[in-house]
Amino acid sequence: MKIFLYFGASDRSGLILEKLIKTHLPEVEMAVYRTIDNLAQSLRHPTENSDVAVLLVSNQEDLKNILSIAHLFQNIRIILLVPSKEAEIVALAHRLRPRFLTDINTDLAEITAVLKKMFKDQ
Repeated sequence: MKIFLYFGASDRSGLILEKLIKTHLPEVEMAVYRTIDNLAQSLRHPTENSDVAVLLVSNQEDLKNILSIAHLFQNIRIILLVPSKEAEIVALAHRLRPRFLTDINTDLAEITAVLKKMFKDQ
């Protein structure tokens, strides 16, 4: 079981979420990626079906870049945080078929609760 956490270089929410995950799920291995290229490179290696990607998307361009590597998430469950609930962004986000989709303004503790449930069900 592993968490792939992606957030942009200047994203404070990502740093907060990283700390929350380490605190609430210390037994789960987590890898943090600040660029799409690094995330993609890691995802090219075989993964377990129990792996989860937590993706914090900062803007529509970032979401489109993640969509360009969507094929690499084939066996990985996705939790996706988008910058807004605009119809176009939500429509693009659903292409990734996330298990959980919310906007970045959510209570980040909710994400750790979702992760706990996902790993408990394994």
